[in-house]
Amino acid sequence: LYDRFHTRTIRYYRGLVTYMPVFTAFFFLFTIFNAGIPLSANWIGEALCLMGSYQFNPIVSILGSTGIVLSAAYSIWLYNRISYGAYSNYLGYTTDINRREFNIILPLFLLTLLFGMAPNLIIDNIDVSVTTLLYHIPN
Repeated sequence: LYDRFHTRTIRYYRGLVTYMPVFTAFFFLFTIFNAGIPLSANWIGEALCLMGSYQFNPIVSILGSTGIVLSAAYSIWLYNRISYGAYSNYLGYTTDINRREFNIILPLFLLTLLFGMAPNLIIDNIDVSVTTLLYHIPN
């Protein structure tokens, strides 16, 4: 969006679904993936971190969970603010994402889904090194 409109001010963006429906659909998917819904790579990372931290300090993991919920609420607010409403007067006419942008976003989307559905593709590769680091920490 910055490359098209040359502004980062959120209040200038609204109503993008009018001219950019494919972008808005990808924006929605990545927003809910950022919020940590199941079947996304972020869900696996958050779940593993919170389960691991809960074993050592439940209060910290509860505070971390609260931060995740607040982050999800902000992400959804941001998506709603940018995508819907009347099209902003500050923005000029634009077209939807082009083929180059689509070809960049689609693999990122597919990898996020793949690692969310099959996290062992990553976890099995890092298990030995992470376990070695955890159990050989000098006092």
